[in-house]
Amino acid sequence: MCFEGYIGLKHCSLDVPTSGLYVNDLSGITTELVAKVQSSDNVTFKEQWDSIEKRSINRLYSDVKNIISEEYTFDEVNYQTNRLTRSESTPTVILATNSEIGTYLRLPRSKYAALRIKNIFIHSETEEDTTTDYRIVDINNGKILKTGEITVVNGFNSFEVDLNIEPTYSAIEVAVLVDMNFDSIQTSTDFWEDCECRLPVTQVWPTNEEVVIWATEPTTYKYKDLNLTSLGKGVWIDAEIYCSSSIFTCEKKNILKLSYWYLLGVEVLNEKINSNRLNVFSQTNVELTGKLRDEYQAQYLGNLKRTLKNIKINDGFCFTCNQQVHYGGMMP
Repeated sequence: MCFEGYIGLKHCSLDVPTSGLYVNDLSGITTELVAKVQSSDNVTFKEQWDSIEKRSINRLYSDVKNIISEEYTFDEVNYQTNRLTRSESTPTVILATNSEIGTYLRLPRSKYAALRIKNIFIHSETEEDTTTDYRIVDINNGKILKTGEITVVNGFNSFEVDLNIEPTYSAIEVAVLVDMNFDSIQTSTDFWEDCECRLPVTQVWPTNEEVVIWATEPTTYKYKDLNLTSLGKGVWIDAEIYCSSSIFTCEKKNILKLSYWYLLGVEVLNEKINSNRLNVFSQTNVELTGKLRDEYQAQYLGNLKRTLKNIKINDGFCFTCNQQVHYGGMMP
């Protein structure tokens, strides 16, 4: 979460927050207050603050998404893979027993498009159960994003990986690879589905090619190291291309800092109002706290709405303007 530590709590850390703001600078909020509203004696001062911060960040992401949805349609999932269909063709024989085989894809260029890989599918013709490794690699920088050991049996195999990949470069490029220490693999057919019937599926590239790395011990994973073939897929993924509102929110962090500052104040005061340590605060004190909380709540939402209203979003892949163009003619 990019907002962690962005606004500080005095006397909680020696680090100066990059925003230059402290929640203690809000009227009525002190370091001692946060200490007094600890939910129990077993919760440390820092743990209490971390909990308030996490709750505030989650609410900020949710509120930003809801507010921008008033102006734009935010397409949560643009594409998803269809189910694999077993091919009746002859199994593809992998000649290099030490190679890695898999699938490669490049997403459309979008600042907010992300990839969620849920499962890896393998159609195997191996006669014996085989233990091997899979790797999910960022082709932009050659780094392995996730790896693991799997046991492949004859026929259809499904392995859960549960990996979210957000863009670092202009477009996400990944290869999902399996260390092929078995002799053959059954081909299969697959494709991407456009969830809204709005965008051409060809924006996800390629749609029907397989990648093989012909290296005994590959040390780098770059595009030049990939051998794209048309052997047919025996390794494929269960995946979604989705648009991340959290990426958008993080990108606008600097102009959202005042809104987030007030929101932290709201959550600190909520913690006081709902504290189980009622003996620490008088009833009058709690009532005054409620009024102050409501003031900060109004400041938070008002500032957030004004800020987001002035942002122009230029990303046709993830955002579609909701405003309709009306044409009016004049009668002679």
